[in-house]
Amino acid sequence: MTRLQRLCLIVCCLTLFEFVSNTSSQTVETATDESDSDSVELATQADESSESESDSDSDSLSDSDDSESDSDSDSLSDSDDSESDSDDSDSDSEDSDSSVELATSEMSSSDSESSDLSSSDESSVEECFGILDCAGVCNGDALEDCAGQCNGNATHDCANECNGDATINGCNECVGGRTGRAANFGMDKCGVCKSLSTYTITWDCHGTCYGNATIDSCLECVGGDTGRTEIANDGRLDCRDICDGGWITDDCSHCVPPRSDNSTTSIWMDCSGTCVDPPGIDMAYENDCGVCVGNGTGLAADAGTNVCGCDSEVSASSCLDCAGVPNGGKAVDACGVCGGLGNTCFAVGGVTPNFIAENTTVELTVTGAGFDSDTIFCVFTSEDGQTAETAMVAQQSIAIITCNTPSLPEGVYNVSVRMSDASQPSVTTTELAVHPVVEIASVSPTEVDLNSVDEITIVVTADSSDAFAEIRNSSFANPSLIISGAIYSESGVPNSDVVITGEFTADDEMSFVIDMPLTSCLIEVIPSLNGHTALGNSGAFNLTVISPAPVLSSAKFSNNGASLLVTFDGRVDSSSLSDCDDIFDDASTAELGTEPTCFFRQTDVLVVIVGKSATIVPSDELTLRDGNVKAFQEEISHVASGNVTVDGPDQPLQPLAVLQGSPMIPSCGDVRISGRKSTGSGARSMTYAWDVESSGSTTSVDSALASVTAPDLTMNGTFLDADTPYNFSLTVTNFFGESHTAYYVVERSAIALPEVKVVAKGVDITSASVSDSFDLTAEVTFYSACVPPGATVFSWSVDNSDVPLNLKTIDKRTLHVDANSLPGDEVITFTVEVYKSSESDKIVQSSISVTTVSTPLVAIIRGGAETTVGRDSGTLEIDGSASYDPDEVAIDMTYSWTCVQETDSSSCYSFMSGEEGNLFPKSASSAVLSFDAMNMQSDKTYLFTLTISKQTRQATASVRISAVSGNPPQVIVELATGDSTNKVTFEDTVPIKAFVKHSVPLTSVAWETIDTDSGYGYFNFSDMSGLLSIPKIHTSPWGGMSFTQVIIKSGLLVKGTSYRVQVTATDQDGQSSVSKVTFAVRSGVTSCDFTVADGIGSYTEMETINYLLENCVADEDAYPLSYQIFLVKDDDDNTEAVTQKGSEPSASGVGKSARDGYDNNVFVARVCDRYSCEEFTTEVNVTVKASFSAADITDFKSNQIEPLEFQGDYLGALVNTNMLVTKTSEGRRRRKRSYADTTSSDQQDLLTLIENVISTSVLSLDDAVLLIDQASQLVTSDMSLDSQNDFLDSIKDVSEIFSSTDGAVIKEENARTLLSQIQNVATGLDPVWNDAMLDKCRDGMGKLMKSLIRGKSLGGGATDIASSGVTLRMEKDVLDESFSTAGGASVDFGDDLKNTYTAAWTCDSGTCSGVSVKTEHYDSSTDLLSTSDEDKNSRATDVVAVELSDPDSDETLNVTGLSSPITVNLTINSPASGLIYTCKYWDDTTSAWSTDGVTTIENDDNTVQCLSTHLSTFGAFSSPAPTTVPPPTGATTSGGVSGITGTSTTEIDMTTREEAVLLVDDGSNLAVIIGVAVGVLALVAVVIIIIVVVMKTKKPPTKQIQDSESKIDVRVVTPRPYDNRLPPPPPHGGPQYNVPVEIAPAYAPLNIYDADEPVPGDEAAAAITSPTKAMMKNNLPNTFGEFLKSQGVKVKEEPHYGDDVFPGEGSSSNVEVASIYSGSSDGASSSSRPSTSYVLPRQARTSLTVVSERGRQQDDAMATPTRSLSASSRDTRPRTPPRPVAPIHIAEMQARRPSSANGKTHTVGHI
Repeated sequence: MTRLQRLCLIVCCLTLFEFVSNTSSQTVETATDESDSDSVELATQADESSESESDSDSDSLSDSDDSESDSDSDSLSDSDDSESDSDDSDSDSEDSDSSVELATSEMSSSDSESSDLSSSDESSVEECFGILDCAGVCNGDALEDCAGQCNGNATHDCANECNGDATINGCNECVGGRTGRAANFGMDKCGVCKSLSTYTITWDCHGTCYGNATIDSCLECVGGDTGRTEIANDGRLDCRDICDGGWITDDCSHCVPPRSDNSTTSIWMDCSGTCVDPPGIDMAYENDCGVCVGNGTGLAADAGTNVCGCDSEVSASSCLDCAGVPNGGKAVDACGVCGGLGNTCFAVGGVTPNFIAENTTVELTVTGAGFDSDTIFCVFTSEDGQTAETAMVAQQSIAIITCNTPSLPEGVYNVSVRMSDASQPSVTTTELAVHPVVEIASVSPTEVDLNSVDEITIVVTADSSDAFAEIRNSSFANPSLIISGAIYSESGVPNSDVVITGEFTADDEMSFVIDMPLTSCLIEVIPSLNGHTALGNSGAFNLTVISPAPVLSSAKFSNNGASLLVTFDGRVDSSSLSDCDDIFDDASTAELGTEPTCFFRQTDVLVVIVGKSATIVPSDELTLRDGNVKAFQEEISHVASGNVTVDGPDQPLQPLAVLQGSPMIPSCGDVRISGRKSTGSGARSMTYAWDVESSGSTTSVDSALASVTAPDLTMNGTFLDADTPYNFSLTVTNFFGESHTAYYVVERSAIALPEVKVVAKGVDITSASVSDSFDLTAEVTFYSACVPPGATVFSWSVDNSDVPLNLKTIDKRTLHVDANSLPGDEVITFTVEVYKSSESDKIVQSSISVTTVSTPLVAIIRGGAETTVGRDSGTLEIDGSASYDPDEVAIDMTYSWTCVQETDSSSCYSFMSGEEGNLFPKSASSAVLSFDAMNMQSDKTYLFTLTISKQTRQATASVRISAVSGNPPQVIVELATGDSTNKVTFEDTVPIKAFVKHSVPLTSVAWETIDTDSGYGYFNFSDMSGLLSIPKIHTSPWGGMSFTQVIIKSGLLVKGTSYRVQVTATDQDGQSSVSKVTFAVRSGVTSCDFTVADGIGSYTEMETINYLLENCVADEDAYPLSYQIFLVKDDDDNTEAVTQKGSEPSASGVGKSARDGYDNNVFVARVCDRYSCEEFTTEVNVTVKASFSAADITDFKSNQIEPLEFQGDYLGALVNTNMLVTKTSEGRRRRKRSYADTTSSDQQDLLTLIENVISTSVLSLDDAVLLIDQASQLVTSDMSLDSQNDFLDSIKDVSEIFSSTDGAVIKEENARTLLSQIQNVATGLDPVWNDAMLDKCRDGMGKLMKSLIRGKSLGGGATDIASSGVTLRMEKDVLDESFSTAGGASVDFGDDLKNTYTAAWTCDSGTCSGVSVKTEHYDSSTDLLSTSDEDKNSRATDVVAVELSDPDSDETLNVTGLSSPITVNLTINSPASGLIYTCKYWDDTTSAWSTDGVTTIENDDNTVQCLSTHLSTFGAFSSPAPTTVPPPTGATTSGGVSGITGTSTTEIDMTTREEAVLLVDDGSNLAVIIGVAVGVLALVAVVIIIIVVVMKTKKPPTKQIQDSESKIDVRVVTPRPYDNRLPPPPPHGGPQYNVPVEIAPAYAPLNIYDADEPVPGDEAAAAITSPTKAMMKNNLPNTFGEFLKSQGVKVKEEPHYGDDVFPGEGSSSNVEVASIYSGSSDGASSSSRPSTSYVLPRQARTSLTVVSERGRQQDDAMATPTRSLSASSRDTRPRTPPRPVAPIHIAEMQARRPSSANGKTHTVGHI
């Protein structure tokens, strides 16, 4: 057969298969005997023929591809895999052919069974599209036991050993067997099981079981058997009974804090010398006049005062006005009238200014009385009687006018006023003096340094030496300085002038004194003699106030040597100082090394982190760069210059030499000792000096050591005498000159043994916190010369029998030590025994000792460190319940609260009515302190301190509360990230939450950093670019509580800096309060030098390379450090891990090939301390390995993979295996199918390694990251379904690491990797056959979202990860707006949820804000749920899954039964006319799409709204639009369907989830199907002919009924003749359209067009809900049941209504509509036949049994489907009646559970 023939054959077969599948859904399955319960079962197989055809076609058209054999398809196999592309092609073609044959065979078999043409189809073999279990059953449940026996009985014991002997003892602990535990393990020394949920330690502090010794206030064990009395430390208690507290008893016998002056004066002794007891009642006090008044004095509060002030200061008449009223304010006007308005006379009182220069025009202000004319003249009369007049310029009032002076010569003038209607001027006058013109020569100083003096003296000098000689003697002269601008203006109004009065200091000089301005500025000064006009023509003079330049004060090394602290004497403007080059000159920058870092921790403190190869040492100088350093936020500033000498640290860094190696080496081994974990380098290289001591020969050793100056020592082991200890020493010296020496003993064995050393990871073994978990790894080294690689056995033990070793890893290479499994403050020694399985007698032991320390308790008070509370706010709670013990010691925590009134430095005495003077709080021994706020005194500050205790451990936390009157908002501010000490890392986004309780609505919440002058950092909250989102105020619907937060972006805060943030809330009454929180940014890891490939800058791919990190420095409390190497894998800077995370600063691995398009690789070293990580990069060139032969492959396996597998380093073996697979599979074609028949050997090797990693270790987060990166490289299409299933299990295990670890957040790139692999598998799975695997896929996605959302902050935006058809979106927010999915759908959560999960609601952790929102969006190409072709083909929208969870714990919130529904808005993917759309949700219980609780609203914009009362997975599905069908004509009135006889009943379950069209085919298609099936088996040509014939005779499609929970058995019975008795048509006689309405409680007919009119009939019906009326009473002809009876049909009606109430007008609940059409024997036209809609409400649960007596034919009543509409909508669209369809036949339908060998749902019957 030619290729073209083959192709044609496949196309024809596929076409046939599609037709047969479609035809099968139309087949009528019938049975002739009512008692016959057999049903026809049709199993529809997954169709992969399309893909097979593509593969086959592609391969068949390429001869070269057919002949090409992929010799490298299995690079890990020594022999060729024998798989080739042509083989794949043939296999795919065979799959396609067999698929067609199987489908055809099954269809034929099904048809034969339904027609009794074949008695059995038992012999046919069904192909498995699922997974064969070990017994060969498709999707069976047979499993291999731990011994590998299918359905065997072998089991693992509690220690996970197959058929082991370990058992569970009475304390529920695994003992015996390989555990090495005693039978009573888990029982404490007092005989109590530690596993009990109520377990607490029963021995006292002295160690006596049930003893009486206790821990006293001084944290010492007393009483009991200690020999010390319980009052042994009473002498150390202060007056509060606090040990060494220091409080004293004052002169009034009150307990008070100590005074700085050591005085005992009591604040409770009043001014009369009386002690107030109890404190808090009224005290005598001194009034404003210094008189002691009040309580006990007998004096009134105003004693010693008079109407004008204090008797001792003023007389009682000193403040009387002209009317004799004290401080009355009345004055005598120009007319001499007390309190007059100046309107009783005509007079002049004064003129301003009254001293002007000669021959100038000046505007004068004239005051007086009687100025009530519109025309007034000012008259100037000289001493000799000459006069001059000027007209009034303006009139301000009856007593004030302005006028300009004429040009007047020097002299004194009388100024009067003349009215226009009076010839004589005013009787009273005032004087105006005119002086000679004076010019100013200078004003000094012109420049002054800001804050150089408190006051500035300004000297004004005239241009002539006697300019002021006469003027200074004039009584009119007023030396003045006018200062322009608002600098000195009390009003602060710009351009308002201030006049300063000075004095004449010489005949040519005036002097003035002004205050120093607060900031640098330019001041304009104008000399004057009257305070109004300038002297001469000089105008203004400038005085510049310049901020002095900051001066270098000091420079000092930090204690760790990695940085310098540089201080200035003033604040520095750092806005333009981003690099060290901007601050220091070239010489200084060079001393700081390569790429030093400079940043201002405070405005006057600069931190300098030295770079690589720094040379600066104490006594060197730092010099500023000229012209760059200026004063902080000053407009005018000098620039700094100068230098400073660098001082050494206060406590010079002490180095610590640390040596690691193998204490025992084999006879042929090498000595390898590393000192690279030595600390105290000060961020630069130390000097290393090696030495050795031994009783054996040291000649060769000494010679070798003489040339070693590095921290690593490697030498030939034969230099050592066998079985002789050699004590090596290393002395390290840092650049401060400090030294330390460490020793390490090595012995060479005389026999060949593996070399073993134990390495600790994740812990400092000299100080391991009990709460730490860590790993101990036995690193094994083989030597080909004497100890070749081989399978290795490990066995761990510990020297403390109470320590529970981890049973999963007790016999593995790496022992995991669980947190809180070690006792505190002890030295624990772990020992590992190692031997090769082939040489069990050659055992090597290696030990490591770990010193444990008890972890400090953590005391936490919720809310900010400082807050404001109103006295009227009611009960105040201070919550310390979040405090905890990291070690989880089984002893109850004790709580103790103390209070200090800080304002007066006293105890806290109550000021609440009835409690005055009593100490509060009264009860202070619980986690939450509660008291009435009225106890506090207004305007006082209280410090509340919580002390928590467990045995001798204590911790404290404090909150400062400022009490104010009233009830202002109460603010609780919290740092939502960071550790228990409120420290964050530089990489953190920093969310700060604020909860505000308020009785009045809020107007604002303001954020700011404070105390920056005290050294705290500054952050500009008004700059929105620094925040992740714009802060919003969310108020709970019921009021009283609001929530807001800010989220500071990562990387914006300054390392090593503390910040103090204040939140101020203000309400509508103007009341405000504040709360403050303080946090610090950790410095992180700095100064690392990172080199790859020994620093030579290149390596050859696939060869071993070394990674080295040196000189890393971290905060003192942040050690130990850990290291991991990553490789940049793409242009987006995504990385993949290439080494495991370890505690060693050096590592080795195989050099990867260069990334695509490059000839180099960029490596990233991630160095982490206990709290944060920093990354350091380096770039290395890569040399391509020209060839990689079979010998190279073998060699690579032998050296890089097998040794790692032998020693149990499966993760390292996985990394190297992946590299080998990648290298040897370059250019290989990828399989087009989604899975393979069998897993390729390389993929199987990788899968096995992944499973070994997971099964043999307790994965850390970092190991999980490495495993994810390796898993991303697996090719799932080269795996069988079984292997893919295993792969999904592995992904699940890895995802579980992140989702189950508190605070763990998976990186987005890692999440995308996992999602991609999950989807690679999911896209090839069939929900029918592979539902379990798809469940794993969905579960994996859920775990990814659970981990990702941990890293989200409320309101911080959404995170999306996407892969091949699915996009996951996660965000946290308040539900006050709609949420969109990444695929364009949107969700509105409705009022129920919005009002429940508000700005503040009670959750597991206390008070939560908002919720976590997680959505999964599946596009049209992805369907992981639908199990039927009908669902798949009718899905019209994308699928959206929605979940809400607790924002803190991420526990899923159960959302059901909502009264206000959720709205999911979906877009129709391919809109088409003639279709309607129904929203459905995926019911996990029934594994089917359902409409329960879901309502559909169609929109005009090709979208649908799905309204749901619950959360789930939603989609919309299409179906044909309903139409009105006329009854068929020409039908006979008797007879029946040929070959079908008998009677039966039909049972209709109204709770069926899907609407179904009940149509019966006459069976004529059966012969066609059988003929087609036979033709296919005979000849392809006949098949083609039959296809043509069948397609021409194809019947109208019938609807297939399928439900995932039930199947329907159908037996068709003989119909009876039709009896035409239907209700009459509506009066208006219009066309008949069926629109659904809801009728309750009985079914009745109703036509929408006369819903408002009575329907003819003789019987009253129940209430009806229509689209236009709420509830109606109509006369209806009969109920639905009665109507059927009238047609001769026996009816049994059994209504069973639930609690649901049918909605009234405006509701949108869906209804089901069944239309029954009447027919007639006279062949009347369809337009004249009435029709009636019978509405079946979804909420009703009704069984209706209909019994047929006689047969019917085509003019019987027929049921057609109409779409499900909202009862609140009115559908008035005209519909064209379709052609007649086959009649309905009354049939019996019985719901049954599916019975399938595989538990799958199949179509088992058609109607």
